[in-house]
Amino acid sequence: MFKRVWIGLLIIAIMLNCAGCGKNNSKNKNKDAGNYGENISIFSYKPDTFCPIASNNEANLRMLGIIYDGLISLGDNYVAQPAIAENWEKSADGLVWTINLRKNATWHDGSDCLAKDVIYTVNQIKKIENSPYIYNVSNIAEITETGNRRVKITLQKPSVNFINLLYFPIIKSGPDEIDTANFKPNGTGAYRFEDRNEGNIYYLVRNNRWWGGKTKVETIEVRMLPGGDTALYAFGSGTIDMTPADNMDWGKFVDPVTAEYTDIATPIYNFLGINHKNSQLAMSEVRRAISMVIDRAELIDEARMGYGISANSPVRPEWFVCANQKFDYKPNANGAKKIMEENGWEFKNNIYRKVKDGVEYKTSFSILINEDNTIRENLARIISKNLEEFGIKTNVIRVSYDEYTKRISEGDYDMFIGSMVLSPELDFSSLLGEGNMFFFADEEMQFVMAEMQKKGSDSEIKGTYAEFINLFEQINPVVGLFFENSVMIYSKQIEGDVVPSYFDVYRGIDSLEKGAAK
Repeated sequence: MFKRVWIGLLIIAIMLNCAGCGKNNSKNKNKDAGNYGENISIFSYKPDTFCPIASNNEANLRMLGIIYDGLISLGDNYVAQPAIAENWEKSADGLVWTINLRKNATWHDGSDCLAKDVIYTVNQIKKIENSPYIYNVSNIAEITETGNRRVKITLQKPSVNFINLLYFPIIKSGPDEIDTANFKPNGTGAYRFEDRNEGNIYYLVRNNRWWGGKTKVETIEVRMLPGGDTALYAFGSGTIDMTPADNMDWGKFVDPVTAEYTDIATPIYNFLGINHKNSQLAMSEVRRAISMVIDRAELIDEARMGYGISANSPVRPEWFVCANQKFDYKPNANGAKKIMEENGWEFKNNIYRKVKDGVEYKTSFSILINEDNTIRENLARIISKNLEEFGIKTNVIRVSYDEYTKRISEGDYDMFIGSMVLSPELDFSSLLGEGNMFFFADEEMQFVMAEMQKKGSDSEIKGTYAEFINLFEQINPVVGLFFENSVMIYSKQIEGDVVPSYFDVYRGIDSLEKGAAK
């Protein structure tokens, strides 16, 4: 069966590889690059719309990210870099942000990119119910023009890292209602869109007016693929030159002789959710002991094939707010045993017990997972083994996804394995704030999280985040496990620094070129 699927996909790949042959073959050389480098080929799936603030096709959004610019660009360290926005200022209370646009940002049709376009984009995102960027603008109370290239944004609540949300694509102002079905791409990005009526291929052609300067490659070919994991087959056959891969088995499809890869640090935080209504789990020493005995490296190696980084608090070490803090996440059963005993727990008959106010407590809990998720199944197996060896009894409860979400929302669980995509503004109120799914409440934590959003200088910001991380490590409102990594695979013919980010996987493609095989 696998062989038949492979042959079928290989045929598709060969057909796609031939798309564009013939009359356009003469355009496969980049004469302006000085070294006659060839075009770079990437992929997309059939677009739902070419409107970048309305599309819900991830591959399409990645392609459109090459055509359109955001106000800022965001890399792994979460320090915003200027794009259409040349610079910005924020008020002392973090409520008002002033964005200054660069003077040399122009649309592909030759007109200037102005403040009215930014305002139009924000207002349109707010009107599009399923826009992928609806959260990015949800805290904006008002946006006004204070000059042709100056925008003032007033927020509903302070946000010290609000600028990090402004990576979404800016579109040119137009009609009140966007015609998403007939939307024509017209961005400010390094490449402009061309449809040469070839069916399975589009072209992104160098934008000579781009504010970022001249790109290395003149043309990027975008191959339309059927979907699923066909991008990996297309890469393996040489149809495309680079592709992000979420499939952890991507190595099966790639020849290491001709391919390289680089990690993409994601904000996908995996954790062991704790029900604070459970009388035993409400005791901080129990949560801390659980955190200390879990082997995070084993979780990453066995459940994620090594693609992840250990973490307890919801802060990746690459993020600038981490301020180079170092934590040792190796299992520490002796340390956990000491903490339990100092708080009156006794290890007896292979389980920890404690008598308080005449009531005996035992460390015996269930772990809830959704049965269709093999990764969570593996995580639960390893965590159960770690806890059982220490003296905490567990049983894994497997239910349908709908039942899983229902039980979490109703608090019908002891612990559950979950994950969350954390926002780059690094406001953790959605995880730990009022009404959180863990029934967690702590006045000191709420105060610290509020203070985190009111600071001005980098040193103040790092100081409050350090306080948050240290408090989290002490009280463990949830038990963090790891952050996921994905990868960008690329041909060894690609020359230059491949620097993808989670929010822009083709970030820096303008500085790449394609040479001879190495």
